[in-house]
Amino acid sequence: MKKLLIAAFLMTCSVQAFAYNWFPVQVSCTVNSATARCAVYNNSYRPMTCNIQVSGRTFYGYSAINRMSVRVFGGSYGYAFVNANNPYNDPLVRAWANAQCRF
Repeated sequence: MKKLLIAAFLMTCSVQAFAYNWFPVQVSCTVNSATARCAVYNNSYRPMTCNIQVSGRTFYGYSAINRMSVRVFGGSYGYAFVNANNPYNDPLVRAWANAQCRF
């Protein structure tokens, strides 16, 4: 009975450890007047899933936000975008992003 309780406790601990395995990653963004593109790089051999939130600010102060879930395979990039509504009169001037990933 004691071994059964220990096994159940250890299994519960291991399941909880896998439930909270999201980690922050570095995101790099490039901006032109119409589109902001933010990239996450996976430098491992395993595929990972990333939740990316991209925010952009236009010249007149309007903001654009996009949330995406991206599957990034080993050794490749995952991208998320935000677009300006009218890039000729109110272009994007700044973009930033946050990303959380897990294997």
